Amino acid sequence: PPPLPPSLQQLETIHSPSKKNDEEASGIQTPHPGRPDGSSTRETLRINAVFFPLLATLLPRWLGKIADKFGGEENERKKVAAPLPSPNVKKVVVLVSGVGTPRNWTHSISGNSTQACAELMELFIHVLYPDITVVRIHSDTNIFRYDENITFATQELMPCIDSYRDAHARGEPYPDEKVGGKQHASTTLERNPFNPDWRQSVSVTYSFADGSAARSHAIQASLRPYRPTYFHFWQLKTFWHESKITDEDIEVHSFEEMETVPAMAIDQTSNTVMMVVNEMKKFRKEF
Repeated sequence: PPPLPPSLQQLETIHSPSKKNDEEASGIQTPHPGRPDGSSTRETLRINAVFFPLLATLLPRWLGKIADKFGGEENERKKVAAPLPSPNVKKVVVLVSGVGTPRNWTHSISGNSTQACAELMELFIHVLYPDITVVRIHSDTNIFRYDENITFATQELMPCIDSYRDAHARGEPYPDEKVGGKQHASTTLERNPFNPDWRQSVSVTYSFADGSAARSHAIQASLRPYRPTYFHFWQLKTFWHESKITDEDIEVHSFEEMETVPAMAIDQTSNTVMMVVNEMKKFRKEF
């Protein structure tokens, strides 16, 4: 496996459930009390390697979908476990993390935060797939409350996704790109025309497993205008029990398959609906 970035070479932990096992696994040596050197028993725990089984399964599958849709090297598409180069495709992974308010008020609200995990996942992706842009969005509100998840999705998550969509539709630099050494920030007076056919070249995929139902459903509902593809992890412990990763743990569904209301042809609707649709098409062309 590739070496860890310098920022992960040293990590100090607060609690270690099994000190002996940790020492054997990490290769550190902790001086015992009463040693002649008088060294402290508190040592730094070093991480030799980090592996995320779900990301290791998800990312090659996602890159394979990108290569199938937008093009890629034919011989590379067959290598599921290898990075799939798509030089003309902007690839962005948005990692959403959060916290849940503990029932016991004496416990820290950040005790079950997934923010640190998202930071490690970002480093993991950067090491294996340096061409992927990673955006981390963390919410300090309660992920188990539906109203707070709606606020998070509409005020924090969707503006981030919309900014990449708008930059692509206008042919402008993406939010993470810098122009002339400065972060790009276009004014409303100096914008390229908006391409209404952006859906032909923009694809959104939503990956989820278990967790907060309120969080998952709020994000799923907010992404509806993008008609996303869904990657659902229905089996999470394969690597834990069998020490392997497999594509069979992921269910891939299109937006049409997940949509409970079937689509209806325009010519099968009422005259009023057809009139509204035609006016909307005219407006889109003139927008």
